[in-house]
Amino acid sequence: MTAVVDTLRLTAEDALGLVERGEVSAAELHGAYLDAIGERDPELHAFLRTADHDGATGIPIALKDVISTRGLETTAGYKAQVDTGTFSYACHAVALAVDTELGNVELLDYVIAEDGGTLINPMVVDGQIYGGAAQGIGTALYEEMPYDGAGQPLASTLADYMLPGATEVPAVRIVHMETPSPYTAFGQKGIGEGGAIAPPAAIVNAVNDALAGLGVELTETPVTPRRVLAALAAAKRKGRSDAL
Repeated sequence: MTAVVDTLRLTAEDALGLVERGEVSAAELHGAYLDAIGERDPELHAFLRTADHDGATGIPIALKDVISTRGLETTAGYKAQVDTGTFSYACHAVALAVDTELGNVELLDYVIAEDGGTLINPMVVDGQIYGGAAQGIGTALYEEMPYDGAGQPLASTLADYMLPGATEVPAVRIVHMETPSPYTAFGQKGIGEGGAIAPPAAIVNAVNDALAGLGVELTETPVTPRRVLAALAAAKRKGRSDAL
């Protein structure tokens, strides 16, 4: 078995190649595989050696229902107890500045507190939150699909459909909370939506707070410079009419 260094690390393709090239027989490969298991898990090795095996597949009868018979690769699935999913909880806070001359909104600081339950892969969780926040910032300030009176789209290319880039997305700060879900195997929760849903509400509320002293309230997204300037002009006109 000099051709096999570590049978537990062999891919199905590698193992098939060894057999096809005549470097090792299938029986030798199987034996070496069991020997390798024996070095790492003597109890499993003893079970595989002594258990009653299915004549057609060679799989231990006790494991027949859980092992794929299609080859050296198997796929397993997991389903949480609650079919509707397990949702994370998040809170977004933003500090921003509004240019009342140009209508631009600048995000100065952005903090997200997220409870994703047990974080199985923290790097993936952070990536989901960062990406979701960027998407939500686009919804709040940039992305829009307008149509003219004839129903023709006015943003049919990326020259017209505005997206946030690296200069528009601030260095988002994330605070993790881990309250395990009672409905999943490891206490994990779904994490994909939390980053994207809250930004429009947080950002528009912050804009309205910044402009409250001028009598301005925006109620639709995206909060584009055009809408900011229009709201400022409307508030100024209302102020003049109230003074008359």
